[in-house]
Amino acid sequence: MSITKAKRDKILNQIVTECKAEFYRAEIEAILKKNLAPGKTASSAKAKGRRAQQWLRDRLRTILKSVWYAELRDPDHVHSIGMGQSGADIVLSPTAKGVFPFACEVKNTEKIGFWPTVRQAEANRGNQLPLIMFAKNRTKPWIAVEAEVFLAMYGNLAQYLQSYGHMHHDNRLPDMLTELQDMIKEINEQIQKEKG
Repeated sequence: MSITKAKRDKILNQIVTECKAEFYRAEIEAILKKNLAPGKTASSAKAKGRRAQQWLRDRLRTILKSVWYAELRDPDHVHSIGMGQSGADIVLSPTAKGVFPFACEVKNTEKIGFWPTVRQAEANRGNQLPLIMFAKNRTKPWIAVEAEVFLAMYGNLAQYLQSYGHMHHDNRLPDMLTELQDMIKEINEQIQKEKG
């Protein structure tokens, strides 16, 4: 429950006066602060979570559409689940699951209970790999996957790059990072165009 500080102070004064409990004012105030803290309402917290889901959904749609255009150009292949519903936060069509094998759990909160979120992602994974996207105000979103999954993905990427002559021992990493940043910029620009 969320109330204003003024309302909480009024409740405190009423309890202390009616119960003749001035001696316990500090303890009562602490209990009220803990249980009737002003701040974010449930609906604003859900809206914050929904924005993070939509952020990930939009980027996945753009990437999948640009890479597998013929199969995945319809936006219904990727959508976000309604708040409070069970299951992964990003719902994929069978076709999209074939090219993006992750069950996404999205958290947009100032403090994340990381291990409970991992358990939630594992419980909702079905036959996909669990992936957690977490964000908070004024920070970029981050993604967490199991270490073995990340290392396997990097190993596949390295083999691909090496087979096409993109990976040399002359340290192309700065160029690769620039290319990645350019790709991210293009994705963001494309999303902005689509939104109008």
